[in-house]
Amino acid sequence: MTEAISLGPFLIPTRPAILMFSILFAIWLCGFISRKYKTFSRRSRSDVEAIALYSLIAARLGFVVMNWEAYQANIWSVLFLWQPGYDLSSGLF
Repeated sequence: MTEAISLGPFLIPTRPAILMFSILFAIWLCGFISRKYKTFSRRSRSDVEAIALYSLIAARLGFVVMNWEAYQANIWSVLFLWQPGYDLSSGLF
């Protein structure tokens, strides 16, 4: 897989783009299914959004715990969410 996609002057990293499209697809799919079966759409969409947010936070915190030595010197770098550093296993659980 290529590391980034070039769209004119923009360079889009592949993995974060796939993650964002997957989250947006899950939100759309949840809304589509809830409209089809006449359930309350806003509740199900907000549940998917909350799960995505909590999973990203857990994945970041899992990575920070596993690499604590690197973050001890500059604790504020934990909040730099645009930098790489997410643990898939922590995000899934």
